[in-house]
Amino acid sequence: MKAGDAAADIDAYINVAAPEARPILKKIRSLVRDAVPEATETISYRMPAFKLKKTFFYFAAFKEHIGVGLMHDES
Repeated sequence: MKAGDAAADIDAYINVAAPEARPILKKIRSLVRDAVPEATETISYRMPAFKLKKTFFYFAAFKEHIGVGLMHDES
């Protein structure tokens, strides 16, 4: 997979991330899996994500930081 390609799954995303980001991405993934074991892993907007009925959590590695996002439903 070359830079700019969308990863097929979270494993592929982590494998092409910068080496120093990989353990952090793995830890984030593990924390979400432990907290919400019924969630499904997916790639959404080219980022690793977790969903139940809808996507509720994203995380991604960037050049200088790792971002996380929690989506919530106001309804």
